[in-house]
Amino acid sequence: MKILVIGKNSHLKWDTNVVQAFENLGHDVLHFQINKRSAGIQLSRGLFKAIFGKKIGNKFSNKFHLYRSLNVIKEFNPDLVFFVAASFIPEEYYLFFKENLSKSKFFAWEGDGGSINSSLSYLSKYLDFYFDASPDGVKKSLLGIRNIDSLSFSANINVFRNYNYERQNKTYFCGNLNTDRNDFISKLYKYELILKGFNWDKLNATKNNFIISNRLVNQCELISDYNSYISGLNITQKEVSGYSSGLNMRGFEIPSCGMLLINDYRENLGDYFDLENEICMYHNIEELKTILDKLSKYPKEFEKIRLNGYKRVVAEHSYEHRMKKVLEVYSQF
Repeated sequence: MKILVIGKNSHLKWDTNVVQAFENLGHDVLHFQINKRSAGIQLSRGLFKAIFGKKIGNKFSNKFHLYRSLNVIKEFNPDLVFFVAASFIPEEYYLFFKENLSKSKFFAWEGDGGSINSSLSYLSKYLDFYFDASPDGVKKSLLGIRNIDSLSFSANINVFRNYNYERQNKTYFCGNLNTDRNDFISKLYKYELILKGFNWDKLNATKNNFIISNRLVNQCELISDYNSYISGLNITQKEVSGYSSGLNMRGFEIPSCGMLLINDYRENLGDYFDLENEICMYHNIEELKTILDKLSKYPKEFEKIRLNGYKRVVAEHSYEHRMKKVLEVYSQF
């Protein structure tokens, strides 16, 4: 089967993980990233923006990029066109591929609250099937797409691996500081936390017990960190979508590296993990403090939970598992 995966290059490598999963399942894949352009196209993009302004200039340069790639895409002739991070891909891409690949099926995967953004309702004109990483995205969708289902995030278990390093008994969090996280983390000033990402220099709390790296963390460093500490904290960005269900990438990548996942409450978290035996979950700051207190004194009591979480991800939460579901849906068309 031939699959064209369309995404946007970023440090999350979401579309790259999808490509690798389809390839590992034995399919022929062409990868098209909307922001990966040749030097000539990038130069023309700057000229278009200078002449027509940013909005119109970007559209012109996007179309130029597409037409330069048209022969390769037509020759590939995909059975399935799969858009990753659907809300970040401009409409002209959907229109172009729909006009030039009339025999292909068009699927998309979204995970950043795009389902409740009514300005993206144009997606219903192009897509045969739409997946949202959260069940809330399916229930609350404003897109008018008939065929829609949830498809949770996962981990690239070929990259996010457990290397069995000797781990320090510290709790790690990698992500950018925002208002919710500022208020929350500031109340944990008594604990030894490793904090990495942007804006942590603006943290309200006394930073005596925190080790802070205020910068972007690349994937290699992230995997090394996930293998270097016993536990990893997950604090969902509620302001992104307001969803109360679903789990972000961090929720799968942490245990994929053999790190103990300490996750905030999500309505359907029990669908992914055994909440008693595979991860730790907290509803509020006091419950988290209880977990951290116990972890600091009796880390060996969490060893079995940590390893069980790792085994669960490998067994059920890889990108290969998710793409098998996509292919099952495709087989029904």
